Amino acid sequence: MNDAVINIGLVLSVVQVIILKFTALCSANYFKLDAPENILYIRIAYGVSQLVGYSIMAYVFMRVRDKNDKTALIYNESKNPFAPNESKVVTSTVGDYDKEQVKNFFTQGLTAVAILAFMHLKWGYLRPLFIQAIMSLRQLYSNPMFQIHVLGKPATDNLARPFKTGFGMASQTAGPTKKELKAQDRKAAKKKINRDD
Repeated sequence: MNDAVINIGLVLSVVQVIILKFTALCSANYFKLDAPENILYIRIAYGVSQLVGYSIMAYVFMRVRDKNDKTALIYNESKNPFAPNESKVVTSTVGDYDKEQVKNFFTQGLTAVAILAFMHLKWGYLRPLFIQAIMSLRQLYSNPMFQIHVLGKPATDNLARPFKTGFGMASQTAGPTKKELKAQDRKAAKKKINRDD
């Protein structure tokens, strides 16, 4: 599929997130979530949404591990998000790539939980908890790993590996050129010859 069409899909996804956040903020004002009697309910909603999200991603990780897909996957990965021309060729398998994506989900999610917990416990902010209780489930649903392994969607178009991660910044391109592959093969052959000597 054309990169422009994929980028339009990413832009529409961002617009959806903005609309959802705005709706959550308006509903927070409407239901007076800052009232002291609502604190427990917001904490429970946030905890349950996080528990559901992490449980489902743990299930996805087990499915990926059980499938153990050894299909070769070669792609370019940017070393520096602000200099996309500086990239390295990564050779992996679909199974390893999927495991790495699930681990990234956990790492990013736990970082967000730590930040929100600090903000809530230190300053008493409730709105971020309420918004994340809703947004974490939306993020889970839009996660390519969830869509492929739980919903059973085919890994094509927007779900083709490597997944698009941004609008040109820090994004991974589909794969190296033939010239890059030959250079990589020559470099690997040189290393092998040097080790044999």
